[in-house]
Amino acid sequence: QSPQLLAPADEATVTVNRPTFSWNAMSWATHYEVQIIPQGSGTNVDRWVDATAICSEGVCTWQVDVNLADDAYIWQVRGYNASANPTTSPWSAAWDLTVDVP
Repeated sequence: QSPQLLAPADEATVTVNRPTFSWNAMSWATHYEVQIIPQGSGTNVDRWVDATAICSEGVCTWQVDVNLADDAYIWQVRGYNASANPTTSPWSAAWDLTVDVP
């Protein structure tokens, strides 16, 4: 099972450089890996985030910590458990995102 993405919706266009991403929490995950992959010439954003810091009431919410350039991106998330027997979920669906700041 992989995280279910919530927002921004697939094929959404956002008008801010630091959009907020959200997905359904996985009960066993201690961390999440978030990937934001530009379709142009930019650099991938790959972040590990602590579930206890970003998840509440079954939803995880995380604001990207760098400015995204105006571009088309794909974003995806996977869960990770850092216990003695580490487990990583499959990647979520990959959703399209366009950043277009006026």
